[in-house]
Amino acid sequence: MKKGFILRISFLQLILLLGVIFLPLSIVAQSSSEENRIEHFAQTGISFSYSPHSFKAWGSIKNAKMALLKGQIWHTKMNLGEIETRWGSELIMANWINYPLDGIGGPSDNRWGFGLIPFHLLIPLADGEIEPFAAFSVGALYLNDRLPAYDGASINYLLDGGLGLNIPLPSNRTLQFGYKYQHLSNGNSRSENPGIDSHVFFLNLLFSP
Repeated sequence: MKKGFILRISFLQLILLLGVIFLPLSIVAQSSSEENRIEHFAQTGISFSYSPHSFKAWGSIKNAKMALLKGQIWHTKMNLGEIETRWGSELIMANWINYPLDGIGGPSDNRWGFGLIPFHLLIPLADGEIEPFAAFSVGALYLNDRLPAYDGASINYLLDGGLGLNIPLPSNRTLQFGYKYQHLSNGNSRSENPGIDSHVFFLNLLFSP
């Protein structure tokens, strides 16, 4: 069996796994019981994230840098028992990637782009004024050129997960910051799919009406 076919199967399995995780949460959250309920609310904001370094893990490109500027909207609260999860979406207004052409170091190239993260999940880990949380998101990114050139793709996919702190501010504002592991790849839609795995540090400023 060809390696490319195996990688495609692995990517499809990942998507199915995400579906297995998120679909039951949605079903349970829409239950009519008192314990499990769904609530719509509005909270918007700006998010900035920066990755100073990529490493070889699922992807193969090392020493890449990345920055993203995103607009956020949180629109749904789902109470799963005693856990109040929050669901939202993000618009990637600007994205910058600098990566070594050989995938290791030396001469580099830049990519610019924009995209959409339709599924963004936040799970509070404890109650309190300063609230720790876990966050996960899935989205897509459109770049101004293929990554890598010629054999790569302009459309790539983003998966990330990490931890952060939620700090309330005056005037119904909220500050969030933390760390995420992020994977970017084209899902083997092209003959070359090097992928970029990054350490990402994020800072969010949210506003409530």
